[in-house]
Amino acid sequence: MSFHQWLETQLADIRQAQLDATLQGNNPLIQTTSIKKRCLTEVLEAYESMEGTR
Repeated sequence: MSFHQWLETQLADIRQAQLDATLQGNNPLIQTTSIKKRCLTEVLEAYESMEGTR
């Protein structure tokens, strides 16, 4: 699995966890997954940008 695929998988897992937390009304988990999603999205965008400059 490439780094890019790993990032995509992590984002998918976090999106699912965020959906589950939202359905359960678990606000602390929603906040935690939101931070993780934002951070991983930034890493993914940076990685894709770097790949484009190779």
